[in-house]
Amino acid sequence: MLIGFTRMYLFEDSFRIKGGGGYGNINFQYFNEDLGPEGSFVNYTSTAWFLAVTPLFRISGGWYLGPDYSYLNVATEFEGMAATDDRRTYASIGAAAEYDSRLNKTYPFDGLYCTIRVRRYADWLGSASEYTKLRLEANRYISYDTVSVVALRASINAALGVVPFEAQTVVGTGKDIRGYGEGKHRGDQLYSIQGEYRWNFKPPFGAVGFIGFALPVNQGEPLTLDAILPGIGVGFRYTMIPEIHANVGIDVAVGRQDYGIYFRIGEAF
Repeated sequence: MLIGFTRMYLFEDSFRIKGGGGYGNINFQYFNEDLGPEGSFVNYTSTAWFLAVTPLFRISGGWYLGPDYSYLNVATEFEGMAATDDRRTYASIGAAAEYDSRLNKTYPFDGLYCTIRVRRYADWLGSASEYTKLRLEANRYISYDTVSVVALRASINAALGVVPFEAQTVVGTGKDIRGYGEGKHRGDQLYSIQGEYRWNFKPPFGAVGFIGFALPVNQGEPLTLDAILPGIGVGFRYTMIPEIHANVGIDVAVGRQDYGIYFRIGEAF
C-alpha cells in the first residue's frame, strides 16, 4: 500500500482536518460456509484507489461538526473464478461530528472522545451501489494514579442497504477487536466493546492488558449468542517521544480459534 494521511488541529483547535488517500493491493481471504461440509476459505485480491476527507469546525466547547466525503475505486478477484477487470466506484457524501474532552490526544489520561459519521453512497455520485454507512465510537479514559490508565471503548460500524462485499466490516482488521487475523468473520454491521489497562511500570517501558467482544451481523440473518466473538491479550510499550507520550509496541491477542499479532505506533484507541 502507498498511503498519505493527516490529522491537523488548526487555529487553536477551532478547526480540524482528517483525511487520507492512496493506492492499495490487498491479498486476503474470506470464509464461505457453503463450500464443503464445514465451509472453506477463499483467497481474494482487491486493488483500490481511495480518498477520504473530513473538515470539522468547532461549534461549542468540545463539539465539532462538518461535512464528509469518500471515494473508492476497486476491483476484487476471487481465487478459482475467471479474472475480470470490472472496477467499481463507491462515492459518498455525509456528515461527521465529534466531542473531545481529552487533554492529551496522543496518550489520553482522562476525558471522553466520541465520534459519529454518516455516509450516503448514491447513484448520482457515481456509486455502483446505494447504501448508507454509519460509524459511532465512544472512548472513555480514566487515570487512577500517575502510572496507570483504564481505556474503555464501544463502537458501531453499520452498513444499510445494498451492501457490497468491499463495504462489509472484517472482524480484527480495525480498532474494534483484537485476536482475529484469519478474516473468517465479517458482516454488514459490527458491534463491539472493549477495555484496556495501560500500565507505565518503569518509563519508558509499559504494558497493556485488554479484553473485548464483537458481534458481526448480516442483514436478514438471525442473531445468536454463539455469534459473539471474544478477544483477550497483552502488549508491551516503549515511549519514543516522552514529551507527548508517543508509544510504539506489540500486542498479542487470542480469539475464538484464532489469534493476532499487532505491531503499532500509538495506542489501539
